[in-house]
Amino acid sequence: MVTFSTDELVSSTQFSRNFGTYMTGMKDMKYRKMGILKNNEIDMVIIPGKIYEKIGSYMDEMIENYEIHEEIQDRINTKETNFVDGAEVLKKFNLSL
Repeated sequence: MVTFSTDELVSSTQFSRNFGTYMTGMKDMKYRKMGILKNNEIDMVIIPGKIYEKIGSYMDEMIENYEIHEEIQDRINTKETNFVDGAEVLKKFNLSL
């Protein structure tokens, strides 16, 4: 679960009144995230662009790793009857080692 320090939580009213101040704080990395409260519950979370880009990069890497994992699992679960002889493949494509 993500935790917030008290200076990272702000009411939606306070945030809208001091938007520029919070934007500058986010840009200068004073805040790594801001929890915007509505009726004393976190309604929205805002993060700096630099952190958003890192998250996107991590997500891309995780997706790629997951796809590789799935491919490996498919190959592990391939029945021996579906195996292809390497020598036959080389011969079929006129290749040699």
